[in-house]
Amino acid sequence: MGKLLYYGIKVGIDCANAIRDLSKHVMNPGEHQWRAMKRIIGYLKHKKKHELTFKKPKKISPILFCDSNYGANSEDRRSISGYIATVGGMITSWSSQTQQIVCLSSTEAEYVAMTSCTQEAIFQQQLLQELNLNTDPMVIYEDNQGAIFLSENEQVSKITKHIDIRYHFIRDLVRDNKLKIKYIESEKNVSDILTKNVHRNVFEGHQWNIVNGNTLCIEGEC
Repeated sequence: MGKLLYYGIKVGIDCANAIRDLSKHVMNPGEHQWRAMKRIIGYLKHKKKHELTFKKPKKISPILFCDSNYGANSEDRRSISGYIATVGGMITSWSSQTQQIVCLSSTEAEYVAMTSCTQEAIFQQQLLQELNLNTDPMVIYEDNQGAIFLSENEQVSKITKHIDIRYHFIRDLVRDNKLKIKYIESEKNVSDILTKNVHRNVFEGHQWNIVNGNTLCIEGEC
């Protein structure tokens, strides 16, 4: 595990989903988990470099990409949340973790993932404001239209009325124009690789954009 942690600190992002899944078995790993760990180490050793590229941004503001994988955990049917946070297009933080509740729909899972993503956005926004660097609204890119609708509307329906009130604080931020939720196609959502296993071409495309600081280029904002 020592090598895995060493390489994970150096790169982390493109292996975050695999490392999250392996961490569930850290107390009692089996043969399958050891083989998976060796594959991750082999992948990291095969890559020539693991550094992130940072470029001069056009503007300083928190822009995040959010995604979820509904009911992905076969043991308790909990979903996976993932986000990538950027400031001026450069990676500042990322997360891949199992949600704390069982969601009843993919829209709810995305909405819960957006809550964690928003918390990170608020932290980065407050830090920038302390440095007098940013007053623009935070932006979160999301690929689920239903979750975006929930964040912008306070309508209650039978499929959403059970959602814990603490997840609805997003609505206040959107209403006050402190947060903007923008739709992005799933194929362009770089946080997709933090929540699920994807096709090799998709993975390599997202990984290249992340490592080379081109996360915003996919939307023409770089």
